[in-house]
Amino acid sequence: MIMADLSKSSVQNSYQENEILTAGREELILMLYNGAIKFINHGLSAFDEKDWAALGWNLVRAQKIVHYLDLCLDMDKGQELAKNLDSLYHFILRRLSQGNLEKKKKFIEEGLGLLRTMRDAWDDGVVKSKVLA
Repeated sequence: MIMADLSKSSVQNSYQENEILTAGREELILMLYNGAIKFINHGLSAFDEKDWAALGWNLVRAQKIVHYLDLCLDMDKGQELAKNLDSLYHFILRRLSQGNLEKKKKFIEEGLGLLRTMRDAWDDGVVKSKVLA
């Protein structure tokens, strides 16, 4: 049984690693958005259970992803769009921090809502660019 679990885990990790290594830039950004959203959702579940350690751990993971997305912005090429995204990322980071520190779910949900909107817009753009290519 343990051997089967290890094999399943190993296969899943290999699959995820392969998916990341073969993804294009657009897909990688989409994966990052999805990862941050997943961690925030886990954090919200922990919030409901009043598991503050799990809340903090998950929100920190999400914040690291959002921070990475922010660091990847090319301010020279992106100009106004990059500046706007930078502002949004910083706002989301502040909301997640505030929600965690003050234990206020509404701040976390606000950050989550913005990330979902950004992810959906990115996903729509990726799909449209592939259709037009």
